[in-house]
Amino acid sequence: LASYVAPNHPDLAALRRLNGTEEQLAALLDLELPILIPTLSHDWLPSYLDDDFLIRRYVVVFGKDDLSDTFSLRDPSKGDRHGIPTSELMESWYPFGREYLVVVPTDRLSEVESALGEDADERRNRERAIEKAERDVANLPMNVYARLNLVSALSENERYRDAVEAFHAAANLRLPMRLNDFVPPLYKIFFNMGAADELIAWCDYGLKLNSADVSA
Repeated sequence: LASYVAPNHPDLAALRRLNGTEEQLAALLDLELPILIPTLSHDWLPSYLDDDFLIRRYVVVFGKDDLSDTFSLRDPSKGDRHGIPTSELMESWYPFGREYLVVVPTDRLSEVESALGEDADERRNRERAIEKAERDVANLPMNVYARLNLVSALSENERYRDAVEAFHAAANLRLPMRLNDFVPPLYKIFFNMGAADELIAWCDYGLKLNSADVSA
């Protein structure tokens, strides 16, 4: 979506950032701007044998109630949902590095940049995402999402060698079955490192999952 907006809608700007916070969501909502975020959800029906049902689902955050400390979401599978506790939203957002995207008219871009603070600078945001992921891995070494967030953040900075090493560490834990939902650049990481054997092995893994499809 971010890459689509610029060439097709010159009057709009799309800002995609990592490591979002509750405060940034609130600041953007104060500007009456909805925010697109990925959240952890569960598939309704099994797609694979021994399915873990874990999937990425995008929702639009469009409201916040400060009194009850809850958010309102537009969920494509469930419609509008109100009264989502902040802690619940932050937890379901975490497995995807708290990535977010906001589309804003270009004449309001300065307002959004002010709301994002230091994260308005894309390069600095990527660096801060690595710093946060590294702290999380140090504090929560058995949390597979913390480790996969580090893989993705390193890839965003084109640190592919470090990303491969971080992925090897994550692979010692139980990985989610739909791995590309959690690390979309996984194949790109191996390709850029010239790691053909690993690239083929993980592609093979995905194909084997699909060959066990039980939803057809």
